[in-house]
Amino acid sequence: KFSEQLPPNLVAKLEANEPFIFYINPPYKLGSSLRTDVGQYMYQIGYSRAASDVCIQFLYRICLLIEYYKLTNVTIGIFEPVTWLLSNYLADFKDYFFSIFGFKAGYGFSSCDFTGLSTSIPWLLGYLVFSTQEKNTDIVLDAYKLVSGEPKKLGTLPLKPVDTRLYDWCKPNDVLEYTYMPQQSSAFVFKNKML
Repeated sequence: KFSEQLPPNLVAKLEANEPFIFYINPPYKLGSSLRTDVGQYMYQIGYSRAASDVCIQFLYRICLLIEYYKLTNVTIGIFEPVTWLLSNYLADFKDYFFSIFGFKAGYGFSSCDFTGLSTSIPWLLGYLVFSTQEKNTDIVLDAYKLVSGEPKKLGTLPLKPVDTRLYDWCKPNDVLEYTYMPQQSSAFVFKNKML
């Protein structure tokens, strides 16, 4: 029913498979995103982790438009945190996304440079361009840093998910026997206990 809400001239362009470019800067919201219709739908069909991210909901909705109208020439320019590209937890969504899009170009920089606050906890922001005309799934960003208020290219930054989880990396390989020692932690990722 989403298409019924679109202007008729836009629907005509979609039906004619005209080239489309989406420039998006979605909100960076996690957690309560399941309250949206798209988030609830994604959760129901098995994208439960991806559904909690509003950025990914935007990408998913564009993918649905492409599939519904059988579009073949779509480009997305998205300004966003790049964490979803590094997460193994979102592998199912990434496989779906890269079955439609390939990586074309992009650049990345620290959130500290974006906000202008050197005390900010740094995380990687990026502007990424994906296209249905591309097949490339290797993502290499041009890396920038602000130097005296001007962006300076530092080199390139390949984005690749970590192959080994921290839990597996920490397992002893040369010990015949070991005992779990529960420890309190305030880190949410350890679910309140560490080995």
